Amino acid sequence: MNPEEKQESELYDQSFVTLKRGDVLKGKVARIESDGVLVDVGGKTEGFIPKNELSHKPVLDPHTLVNIGEEIDVFVLSEDEEGIPQLSKKRADLEKVWLKIKEAFEQKINVQGTVMEQVKGGLVVDLGVRGFIPASHVGRRGMKLEDLIGESLPLRILEIDAHKGRVVLSHRIAIEEETKKNKSAFWGDLYEGQPRHGTVVRITNFGAFVDLGGMDGLIHLSELSWKQIKHPSDVLSVGDKIDVVVLGFDREKERVSLSYRRAQPDPWTLLPENFKEGAIVSGTVSKLAKRYVFVEIFTGIEGLIPLFELSEKNVADPTKVVHLGDVVQVKILEIKPDLRRILLSMRQSDEAAQQENYREYLENQDEKPMTLKELLGNQLEL
Repeated sequence: MNPEEKQESELYDQSFVTLKRGDVLKGKVARIESDGVLVDVGGKTEGFIPKNELSHKPVLDPHTLVNIGEEIDVFVLSEDEEGIPQLSKKRADLEKVWLKIKEAFEQKINVQGTVMEQVKGGLVVDLGVRGFIPASHVGRRGMKLEDLIGESLPLRILEIDAHKGRVVLSHRIAIEEETKKNKSAFWGDLYEGQPRHGTVVRITNFGAFVDLGGMDGLIHLSELSWKQIKHPSDVLSVGDKIDVVVLGFDREKERVSLSYRRAQPDPWTLLPENFKEGAIVSGTVSKLAKRYVFVEIFTGIEGLIPLFELSEKNVADPTKVVHLGDVVQVKILEIKPDLRRILLSMRQSDEAAQQENYREYLENQDEKPMTLKELLGNQLEL
């Protein structure tokens, strides 16, 4: 063999990759078949991944896991009778997963895991390997284990044994630490007058609690609406996504006071210019009391009609004159923006309407004088 032939022979031999059991290397998917995947691992060497070595989960169709041309990590298992390397993607993935698990365990950082099933004493989760959460380490007290199936949870690793494939985890510790971090960030960013976005999580007789992301804040009944309301449920429902303004807070007691109405435009600043004392406007009866009737004359602004301003007749019961939802004409008697109060009259509105009708009647009369009979009417017959 001359030198040139010898060099060519050496280059040809080098084009084949030497594989040893336990090696982890990168390969490129060359072909996908029903029973497995052919992978180019370099040079002229192709290895085969059986379907059951593609994932730690059952695989029905290899096409759902890999694509032709995709680069993947493989673990060398052995060679078959024909000398084709047998590879495992599952084992290579497992090596990477255990490396991450060990690092997370040593550094005391959280990992994410998906709850697969409920078993005696706790939950089984998928971390890339099977993990176990004892029932005493599942979330907060009162949580039902079955409600967490399918959920992705933050988890703290309590114990590992790679040889036995054992991983014990805690959801409770993970969320407690996340809560501490969230609280620290929450208080660091908070200031009075700050606009925030949150979710209504609870409604009581005196207000609504809003999750601000790390802490709950309270909107007192008086800060829910610019107009008077009887109950928070008149304005909000659990689950509503709302904007609020921070009124104040106490870090030691972990209390945050919020306002929903101040996150909305103040209707008093939007009151139309024609809403002046003496003006006749229409409104909707919004509330009935013993001595007053409340009428919404503009979005968020209610005026009140005293009982004696309802009608020319003496009225003891406002329901004898109006009902909730009635649209009525009222006269604005007094506006006090500093007290956020408007005094109305339905009686004087009727009088004004009658005077206007009479004025229009006079203006439409002919210029010729009225006859004695027209003037005196039925009095001539007496």
